[in-house]
Amino acid sequence: MKKYRRISLLALCLILLLSTFVGCGGKTNQETAADNPTGENAASPITVSDTLSYSNGSTTLHFTYDESGNWHWRDDPAFPLDQSYILSILDTVKTMAAAQPIPDATDPAAYGLDAKDKYLTTTGKNGEKVTFYFGSTAESGAYYMMRDDVEGKIYEAPVVLTEQLNRVIFDMMILPKFPQLTAENVHSIAVQGANGVSFTLEKQADNTWRSGDATVDSQIVLSLLTEMASMHVQSAIDYRPSAGVTGLCGLDAPAAVLSVAYVNTVGVDNTMTLRIGGVRGEGHYALIGEDTTIYLIPSAQLTQLLTLAEQGI
Repeated sequence: MKKYRRISLLALCLILLLSTFVGCGGKTNQETAADNPTGENAASPITVSDTLSYSNGSTTLHFTYDESGNWHWRDDPAFPLDQSYILSILDTVKTMAAAQPIPDATDPAAYGLDAKDKYLTTTGKNGEKVTFYFGSTAESGAYYMMRDDVEGKIYEAPVVLTEQLNRVIFDMMILPKFPQLTAENVHSIAVQGANGVSFTLEKQADNTWRSGDATVDSQIVLSLLTEMASMHVQSAIDYRPSAGVTGLCGLDAPAAVLSVAYVNTVGVDNTMTLRIGGVRGEGHYALIGEDTTIYLIPSAQLTQLLTLAEQGI
C-alpha cells in the first residue's frame, strides 16, 4: 500500500510541476546525443522548472525558460522558436504522469530501455531533475518508457510523443509570412532569370502595366499577382547556413529573383525580394529579403514566376 501511495504522490508532483510552467508561456547545428543524464536521480519532485531537454537517440535539444515567460533554444537564444511546439511537448508530458505500468514488464533491455540514449528531462532551479527514458517502439507506434531509475516500472508513452521527439530544430521555427500583394497595392514588379532575362513591370495611372515603352498583357500580370498572393513558406531548411551552402542550394546563381515594390497595410512604401534556387522534392530553395535563412517554397506556387524568369515577357 505504501508503494502505491508513493507512485501516486510522484504522479501528483509531476502534474503540479508541469501545470506551473506550462501555464506561464539536414543540418548538424544541433547537439548530438552525448549529453545523456544516465545515472542521475530523477525522482525528486520539482516545484519550479526552467529547462527542458530531450534526445531521440541521434539529436539532442535543450531549451531554457526565461523570466518573461518564453522558451528559448539554448544553443541560440535568438532563434525564432515557435512556443507552441514546446508547450505541446509539456502538455504531453503532463499526461504521462497518469500512465499505468505494463503488467509483468520487468526487463528494461527487452523493451530497448537499457541504452538510455532517448530521454526527456525537465530541470528545476535548484538542479532537481525529472527524467523519462524511452526505448523501442510498441505496436501502437508509442515508445516504451521508464520514469527515472528509481521506480523501475515500464510504460507506454503517448503515441504523439514519438512524432514530437523526432522534430529537428528547424521544424520549431516561426516561419515568415509574405506581405499582402494585390493589384491595388503593388506598383512595380522586377524579375530576373539565370539566363539573362531581366524586366520590370510598372503600373500606370490608368492601372495598365508597362515594361519600358511596351504595354504588357494584363493577364500576365494578373497571373503573377495571383500566384504571389498564394505564396507561403513551407519549411525552414537551414538557419544561419555555413559558407557555401547557398551555392549548393542554387541560390548564388538563382533561377529567379523577384522584387516587388508595394504599399503596406499602414500606407508605407516597401519592397519584398525573393530569390529562388534549386529544387528539393516538391519545393524550391528560397531566400527572402536580407534574411539568411534558407527556406522551402512549394514549386506549385512558383510556376508563373519561373516561366517568366526563363522566357521573359
